[in-house]
Amino acid sequence: MSSIGPKTTHPKTNTPEQISGWSGIVALTLLSILVRYLLIGTNQAEYTDGIIQLNVWDSPVVFFPPAYSAAVWLFEALGFDLLTAGRMVSILASAACMPLIYLFAREVLENDGEAFWAALFLSLSPIFNRWALRVMTDAFFLPWFILGCWLVVRGLKGKASSAAWLLGVAGVASLVRYQGFYLIPWVVVLVFLQKKTTSTNKIGTVFVWLVSVLPWALLVGWIAYRGFGHTQQFAERGSFGFSLTALLYYNMFETFLMYWPWAITHSLFAIGVIGWFVFAKGNETQKRFTWFALTTTVVFLIAQSAFLSFQYRYLLPLLPLWCVAAGRGMGFVISRYKAPGLKPVVTGLVVANLLLMTSAVLLMQRGAFGDVAQCGTYFSTVWKDSRLLSNERYGHYPIPFKMQFWSQREALYYPDEELQVGDIVILHNTSGDIAAEFDNLKQRFQLKRLGEWRASSTPLLPDIMVTPPMMTSNPPAMGFRFTRQDYYTLAVHLEAKP
Repeated sequence: MSSIGPKTTHPKTNTPEQISGWSGIVALTLLSILVRYLLIGTNQAEYTDGIIQLNVWDSPVVFFPPAYSAAVWLFEALGFDLLTAGRMVSILASAACMPLIYLFAREVLENDGEAFWAALFLSLSPIFNRWALRVMTDAFFLPWFILGCWLVVRGLKGKASSAAWLLGVAGVASLVRYQGFYLIPWVVVLVFLQKKTTSTNKIGTVFVWLVSVLPWALLVGWIAYRGFGHTQQFAERGSFGFSLTALLYYNMFETFLMYWPWAITHSLFAIGVIGWFVFAKGNETQKRFTWFALTTTVVFLIAQSAFLSFQYRYLLPLLPLWCVAAGRGMGFVISRYKAPGLKPVVTGLVVANLLLMTSAVLLMQRGAFGDVAQCGTYFSTVWKDSRLLSNERYGHYPIPFKMQFWSQREALYYPDEELQVGDIVILHNTSGDIAAEFDNLKQRFQLKRLGEWRASSTPLLPDIMVTPPMMTSNPPAMGFRFTRQDYYTLAVHLEAKP
């Protein structure tokens, strides 16, 4: 059955509709770069993962592959400071998603107008924009994943060489985030399907296979050199006994599903649901895409539930798939129902909901660890002769990564270090009970308060939680998503012993 809405043919020569569609995508891409560049300083600080990933080869942390750090290094070579370089990588990668999702959606929908809707929805998404401005691998991973999805769909349609190209794209994606491993089984699927396809350029296909092996050779070398820490993470987080572990997994899985409409906005969720129902009566390509999207969703949900960390950034790769369905849903609504004024009403509701949620997230979730950044920046220029000690740590690593980054000097972990008169101890309420630690120090030393720094954030999407405590990355945090989180850092100087 043919697709819903006016269908654009795809001859070798571009039609005016296709040229118009690409013109719109170019404009959307350039606008994305401009707007995000103007917002580059929106966030008051960065998360520990991102700070480590800025220069991962100088860190003892073994969880991250090297491609993002390599991209940051290139921008540093162009004259950007380290923080701006990291943010520029995310901004440009997020902009690259616009032409790629348009290409991907056109392959599935075979309709330029609906493909543009898919790109527009992605560009306005709150989850997408939250990480498009952050120092983190999520935005940099997404264009590679979308490109991989496009190759999967082309391969399912019988296009030759898709499997070879997919192997290379999956390798590059895995050098950015290990989530890229997900694409490997699809390489196998496409190889099996393409046995029936006769390639007219066998030498070219062999060359593509050889080139596609290169990123995997780099990745194997990296893991052999650095190790692969995620295996230990999964094992530790699944060691609570069978019944309790299964319950934790289920709770994570259920909450991811329950709040998905909230995370992507209810209007985009609704228009996407319409698109999925329309796909059920679509052509063979659209039905295969639906099965691919369903498989991808189940695998990602299971993997992230087993990881036991409730953050929607881990499900960001699912968003382009939903946007493609939403593009079909929008096309169906505005072509099927001819009521006067329906198109602007539906368009306005979806776009307004996306803009409102995105604006709220960017405005209200910019302060996480802002107090740490303010404090670290202060100590980058004063008290140079004193040791800095901080109660910040990262998992099993007793290293104050954020304080070291913002202060641009060594910071030791308190309370592991033996305290000395003259030390500066920095306490963060995101890392412990400041009042209790202050009382403990007061019993051992005469103290002088050097400064207090505050920041705040409202965790509309999962964020760092201090009220109530112990909620960070846990599903119950969504019940407190409208509760303002007040972050507080206190620095004291150890003057003398009593």
